[in-house]
Amino acid sequence: MTHIRYILLTLLLLLTIPTTGMAQLDRITSMTSSASRSSSSSTSNSSRSTSSRQSGSSDSKEGEDEDPCVQIDDRRYCWTLDPITGIKHPCVPDTCYVGMAGRQTMAGKSLGLIHTGNLYSPHLVNDFFDRRDAHDFLFVNAYSLLAHRPEDVLFFNTRLPYTTVGYTTSGSSTQSNDHLKIDFAGNILKQLGVGTSLDYVYARGEYTSQATKPLKWTSYLYYDGDQYKAALTFNLSKLANQENGGITDRSYVLTPDSYQSTYTEPRTMPTNLIDTWNDMDTWNLHFNHSYDLGHWDEVTDPTDSTALIDRFTSVASIFHSIDVEHYKHSFIMDSGADQTDSKNFYLNHYINPSLTHDSTTYTSLSTYAGIRINEGFSRWSQFGLAAFIGYQRQSYTLMQDTLSTESLQYIDRTHHSNNLFVGGQLSRHRSSRLTFDVTAKVGISGDKVGDIDINGTLQTVLPVGKDSITLQGSGYFRNQKVSYLMDHYFSNHFRWSEDFDPEQRLHLAANLRYSLTGTEAKVGMEHISNYHYFDASDYLPHQCSDMIEIFAVEFTQKLHWRGLHFDNTVLFQTSTHDAVLPLPKISWQSDLNLQFVIAHALTTQMGVVGYYTTKYHAPTYQPATQQFCVQSDIECGGYPLFNAYINCNLKRIKFYIMYAGFGSQSFSNDAFLMPYYPLQSTRIEYGVIFDLQN
Repeated sequence: MTHIRYILLTLLLLLTIPTTGMAQLDRITSMTSSASRSSSSSTSNSSRSTSSRQSGSSDSKEGEDEDPCVQIDDRRYCWTLDPITGIKHPCVPDTCYVGMAGRQTMAGKSLGLIHTGNLYSPHLVNDFFDRRDAHDFLFVNAYSLLAHRPEDVLFFNTRLPYTTVGYTTSGSSTQSNDHLKIDFAGNILKQLGVGTSLDYVYARGEYTSQATKPLKWTSYLYYDGDQYKAALTFNLSKLANQENGGITDRSYVLTPDSYQSTYTEPRTMPTNLIDTWNDMDTWNLHFNHSYDLGHWDEVTDPTDSTALIDRFTSVASIFHSIDVEHYKHSFIMDSGADQTDSKNFYLNHYINPSLTHDSTTYTSLSTYAGIRINEGFSRWSQFGLAAFIGYQRQSYTLMQDTLSTESLQYIDRTHHSNNLFVGGQLSRHRSSRLTFDVTAKVGISGDKVGDIDINGTLQTVLPVGKDSITLQGSGYFRNQKVSYLMDHYFSNHFRWSEDFDPEQRLHLAANLRYSLTGTEAKVGMEHISNYHYFDASDYLPHQCSDMIEIFAVEFTQKLHWRGLHFDNTVLFQTSTHDAVLPLPKISWQSDLNLQFVIAHALTTQMGVVGYYTTKYHAPTYQPATQQFCVQSDIECGGYPLFNAYINCNLKRIKFYIMYAGFGSQSFSNDAFLMPYYPLQSTRIEYGVIFDLQN
């Protein structure tokens, strides 16, 4: 019933928004530096005629960098927002039919990604520099591909509203994976836009108790005026998945001939757990607004030399943001769920020996306010400079501690912290040659006193012949205390009370991209002190006192001859302390495909994509805490995985069919993502996306 209510709310929003038509989303124009000059809150110069103001118009054609996949006439802008300052960052949504099938699979979302074996099941990104920052509510980290973050919400300014509906499915009726996604965006006025997105997955899985049922609903509303700008986003999510603890014996997969009469299919293989669920209900609300201070000037209309228009020049901006997030995590294990022979999958039962109903909640209220001197209001203002102050209140609620004795420190059921931050930002966005962004934030009181977060990005463009080379750099230094749940936690099966030292990280990375030859190279390094991790020996958190160094190089080369394309990406990474931070040395992806057009209408891509990861001691997964724990007994990887696909685009319809997951059994039966979590077997998958338009 909860899912039905979410769907009805989204449909109601779609029906009640005043729209004049539906527009296709085959291609969305991005905002380049010229577009940023006209619409970014930090660099905006708005114009108005003597009779009316003209700002935020989606009809403008100046400075648009167009998506080359599909040609359309409609002009649209897309951007994300800095969650503190509200500065716009132009972006291009991924709407191209090329590579459509691969993007629907877990393997295609990140090189070397590991998970518990089903679509959007708990997962860990193995490309270390692609990992998201750890969340203070540690259960969120197992859903990094699904977790909502305000800085990821896409805002659109579009001349015509659009709606896209996508559906994919695979497997038999009893083991099918179904995915429904609906997106809508439109403008009520030139300066007022709305949007909503519904994302629902029901993947039943191949093995017993492996189903996943994530549901996400996100909506936004923004106003982009000459001086006042505001954006509101709201997210409602329910991330639920069954847990089976892996199969009880790896030999079911390694030596299947020994079990021909019993465990012939994945569904018949015994698992450690049944009737066990992890469930996380979340909602997030983010509001960001700003008011620009400046002056209006009369200037000549560039389209009519005899007319004058008023142009607003923004000198400074006052900004304010509020972010509220609430998470509730439940781990439910019914009586008789333990299927191990000795019934000891969990050695400890602190609350109830026969069943588990763990519950942990987290609520955070953050607010930031500041002032920004904008870039570009005069020829001397080459940079933007901002200063802000922030307040955060965090509240945790755990299970009641039942083990308070003289030898064991009592763990409070509730914990509240009030944190105060100060920070600043130095940025340059208007230059076509060199842009950068540096932000610093320091905790000055509360649990996070002494926390330091300094991060920055830099980009320059170097002309080379008829094209150009793009050079990008990024880096950060962080000194951060661990979250309260890493220090203190109590549940039916696990209990810990620690006082870990703050973790220090120094990260540097560079990226070179030359589009003429299809070449991209990345290099990165990171030094980590006091690294925190979970160990499979006891499934508890630990701290490594040794310095850990990570080094990674990623190289991408796209080759093509006429309609034949051969795209390759290889990632090499190494860790100086594999025992606590294991990484596969090499992860590889190759895509050989042929692109052609049938009957001057059906654009087609047909090919095979392959994935490979070298063997390494992959972490194991603990369902009760949803943490990935390092182990040194079993190696995983060392097998190839192939998907054969056909992607098609016919006007406003994109569709694909794919034969996924073949090849691994031909090389080895040892096809495990993690210890006791086998790879899915081969399956047929297909999907379609409709771009609705009047």
